[in-house]
Amino acid sequence: MKYKVLIADDCFGSNDEAKRILKGYDMQAVFCGRDGREVVKMTDDLKPDAVVMNMSMRSIDALGVLSLMKARQDAPGFIVTFSGEDGGAAA
Repeated sequence: MKYKVLIADDCFGSNDEAKRILKGYDMQAVFCGRDGREVVKMTDDLKPDAVVMNMSMRSIDALGVLSLMKARQDAPGFIVTFSGEDGGAAA
């Protein structure tokens, strides 16, 4: 069974890199969003197993998305990433 992962980052290069990594782990990127509103909508529509999103996004940031999703019984797992000023990333 392939796990469905929704990826959300306003930097398309990061989305492409995440998709490449997921392929090696029997996971499928089901959507690459650019902002928090898309994450909420696509989580409702696609029912992913997990969501990987950047902390800083347009419209609603990652904390706002988590706040909206926390009361839902069927919410997926979330991984929040961020990039430092030096370009390094962490999760």
